Amino acid sequence: MLNQKQLNFFNENGYLVIDCEQIFDKSFISDLKLRCAKSFLNYKDIKSSKKLCVENNFVYDGVSYNRNSKNKNKNKLYGFRATKSGWNFNDALSVFLENTNLMNCAKQILNTNKLSLHTSALIKVYPGCDGEPKKLHVDTPGFVDDTIGFASKNKFVLNTLVYLNDVTKGLAPMRVCPKSHKDFLK
Repeated sequence: MLNQKQLNFFNENGYLVIDCEQIFDKSFISDLKLRCAKSFLNYKDIKSSKKLCVENNFVYDGVSYNRNSKNKNKNKLYGFRATKSGWNFNDALSVFLENTNLMNCAKQILNTNKLSLHTSALIKVYPGCDGEPKKLHVDTPGFVDDTIGFASKNKFVLNTLVYLNDVTKGLAPMRVCPKSHKDFLK
C-alpha cells in the first residue's frame, strides 16, 4: 500500500501526507461527505434561527458542539467544532473510520499487525473555528497513564486524519513539528 519512500519519510519526520486516491476508492470521500452532511448541523441553515439556542458547549442529536473562538457572528455555529464520537455511531459511520485500507496503512507505518483504536471520531469545524492556535498538542498523554513508560517501550499513538476540505489559517489550523517524535522522551 505505502511505498518504502513514504515509510522512510514518516520514520524520519514523524508525519506523512497521502493523497486519498492512494488509499480510498473513488466513492469513499463523496460518500463520507454525504454522511457528514446528514450527521452535523448545516452552518448555512442555522444563522440566527430560534430553533436552536446555541451556548458555547451543547449536544444536539448525539453530536457535541464546542465553541473554539471568542469571536461572535450572526451565525450561531460560528467558531464551533463538532464531534461525533465512534461509540456514538448508530448510522453506519464507523465503516468510514475503520476502513480496512486506512487501518492497513497505520499498521504498515507502525510496523505491526495489531492496532488498538483508542478513539474514533468524525469532526467538523465551522467557519471561525481556530483549532488550537499557538498550542502544541500531544495525544499520547490522553490515552495512557504512564506516558514516559509507554514511549520508552517504543510504543506510540498514531493519529490518522482524513480531511474532506483544506485546513487553512482561518479554519482549524494545525501545526506539525517534524522530527519531534525523535525527541519525545526529552
